[in-house]
Amino acid sequence: MHDTQGCAGGPEVVEIWSEDQLRDALARCAAQSLIVDLTRRGLAPFAAAHQVTAQIGETIEGLLSDLPPVLLPNAEGVAAEHIGSWIDFELFGDPARILADRVALRVTKHNPDRILILMPHTAEDLTRADCLLLARLAAMLPARISLGFSCGAYVLPDDLGVEVIATMPRTMAGAARFPPGSMSVQMQSKLALLGSGIPQGVAAPNGQIYLPPNVRFEGGDFKPDAVAPYAAQWGWSGLPFLIDSADAGTLARFAWRALAARDADLAIHLARLAVERPGDKAFATSALATILIIAQSFAELARIGGEDSNLNRAWGETLAGSAQGAASTFQAAADADDTSAMGLYLRNISALADFRVGKPEVALAKQLSIRAALEADPNPSRHLIFINNLNMGRLARAEGDSSRAAELIAAAFAARGEQVSEHDALYREVLLADVAETDDLAARHWAAAAEVFAAQTHPGAISMRAFRKLVSRPPRPFEMREIAVAEALRAHAPIAEGA
Repeated sequence: MHDTQGCAGGPEVVEIWSEDQLRDALARCAAQSLIVDLTRRGLAPFAAAHQVTAQIGETIEGLLSDLPPVLLPNAEGVAAEHIGSWIDFELFGDPARILADRVALRVTKHNPDRILILMPHTAEDLTRADCLLLARLAAMLPARISLGFSCGAYVLPDDLGVEVIATMPRTMAGAARFPPGSMSVQMQSKLALLGSGIPQGVAAPNGQIYLPPNVRFEGGDFKPDAVAPYAAQWGWSGLPFLIDSADAGTLARFAWRALAARDADLAIHLARLAVERPGDKAFATSALATILIIAQSFAELARIGGEDSNLNRAWGETLAGSAQGAASTFQAAADADDTSAMGLYLRNISALADFRVGKPEVALAKQLSIRAALEADPNPSRHLIFINNLNMGRLARAEGDSSRAAELIAAAFAARGEQVSEHDALYREVLLADVAETDDLAARHWAAAAEVFAAQTHPGAISMRAFRKLVSRPPRPFEMREIAVAEALRAHAPIAEGA
């Protein structure tokens, strides 16, 4: 095995390409070591975390059991409870960072002597969730981590704070093959009986089988079609055998399942693949658009193509800050008499488009009509009440009525009830500071925001919505969000210095 020099005090960097190099690396691992194979991009939610939790007796579902569920549309379409769960998903905080924090903490208690991570062959195959977990592990156990590069080391995103210095000139064209991650001995035997063509691999001390990276690029005669009829019943384990031939509808359904597992990035990845496949493209496009809205990826939403995508594009343009063309689209689509959940949500985004093109009076009329519909409903959606009050608060602030704006903001978060998360609490104080009528009142809200931040369990998991408001920009994909949040709070509240 060829060792290269990592950054002093940081993870070790090694070359792992051949079977001999993989055997050497695994020989340095003990039964309590952790091994993560990311050579091929994972095709199951939170791939790195899934592999780690399986080795320490935990489950992702258990670690995220306190997060609100993500409900999926059914045959009857999208209802208020679906949209409400998507709002909770966004406001509760970033699941990828919450999971990274919790897995890393469990790993420190497990106290492995070594963590071997087989890195993706190119930086483009790094996923955000996997990188966040790598960064948290490197921060807690830097001397015990070995990063195995197969096709040339590359620079990791600066925001991760994990420096890699290595020179490995090998480059490979094409994508890695065979199912990502490791295999159990039982799965390997089953695949051999089915004639999958997957090579034997190398056994590790943890009882799993790992494929040498060179085999993923050069060796074997992979026959996914021989396994596909059976793999269709295997859930996520079967997707690697289906992904190259699956139609639009199949991949879109996997995308929804990934979202239900709270891995929005995987959901978007699969939905992007789905819209390029033959089959039910309308379903795939609708799935991609909805997932992008839930994940707050508005710029991409605004670029969605297709004959029936005008409304999606308008939605994306409005929330990405370019509402000129969107207002007329919403004007044609919004039905003033539609009091269904989707109708009211559509009217709400239409009002935002009107506000952003300089028609606050039109926006206010629409928001008031939403409020009237909610007041007439014996069982109104608390999520719609939340959104409606926030947007009316924005209008009041624009009119200079700070007192009214503060009342509406308070009413918005009161509607959240027991669903208020630690990030909701921070967001509320920041919004109230923004509309405070006096400097003294603003200072009190900033101090309260700093206290909330200092007490948070997962400060780096702040929601996209709250981060944008506080830091005045969207978060970068791989950044540790708590750093920018702390800096923003320090500019307003000295108490944040200890956060």
